Amino acid sequence: MHNRTVLSHSLNILMLLAFSLSACAPLTQVPPLAAEPAPTQPAATRVPDLANPTPEISSTRYPKPVEQPTFALTPAPILGEAPESIMAAVLSDLEKRAGSAPVNLTILRSEAVTWNDGSLGCPKRGMFYTQATVEGYWVVVQLNAQTYDYRIASRGPALMLCEK
Repeated sequence: MHNRTVLSHSLNILMLLAFSLSACAPLTQVPPLAAEPAPTQPAATRVPDLANPTPEISSTRYPKPVEQPTFALTPAPILGEAPESIMAAVLSDLEKRAGSAPVNLTILRSEAVTWNDGSLGCPKRGMFYTQATVEGYWVVVQLNAQTYDYRIASRGPALMLCEK
């Protein structure tokens, strides 16, 4: 009786093992891909077969994908980089333009910049500028409802009001 129990347990283990392995096997076999025959001539020297032309892909059948717009994030203006002497010159110029000391004044930008050329980022029609980079400052202030955009080179004229 003991041999019969051992045999029964062995059969159960073999059946469980066979069932487990069959669950791992694929249900269908995928046929191997056929290799494409190599062309007899290089593509650049191949003569087109005019009797059996290759169909062209129509642009109406396969439209081009729509290009998604890209958005560049504009960094926030920097404040506090222009030295006091530059800010004093800006305030003096604003006082002359307004006829009195500025009261409702807001500084929108005050930063050190490197301009691409002598136009300081504000070219005027008919003018020629040096094509070297120019170190300077960009100061933008708002007085009442008017915005004033000042460009200042570290060396050279004191102030340039950019009027675009």
